[in-house]
Amino acid sequence: MSNVAEKVAGHAAICTILRNTASTINALRVAVEAVGTLFERHTLLAVESGSTDGTRQKLQKWQRDDPTRVHLILPKGGRPHHGYWRNRYLKVVLRDSLKYEYMIVLDGDSSDRVARTY
Repeated sequence: MSNVAEKVAGHAAICTILRNTASTINALRVAVEAVGTLFERHTLLAVESGSTDGTRQKLQKWQRDDPTRVHLILPKGGRPHHGYWRNRYLKVVLRDSLKYEYMIVLDGDSSDRVARTY
């Protein structure tokens, strides 16, 4: 028996909300890639909600580096509550429901802890 786990068939949407998390973007990348390796395909759906620390710019660079797997939702202004932003990526998953078989939610500000587990 092989020690390598088989990938789960299907496409996973890995969703997160980010605000002022520029210092943890690298850890988020590690976490997303680690979780993504469990599936045949994965896409990051990231909502960035008005950061002032360069988070948006780091996400845009990540998207330029990997445009087929990184989908950014960059609202202007908006409502401050978490549920509103979560509904933004949920709307994308539901709109593209034939594309995604799985939806995984990662907390952007705790991704450094997730990354350390891989």
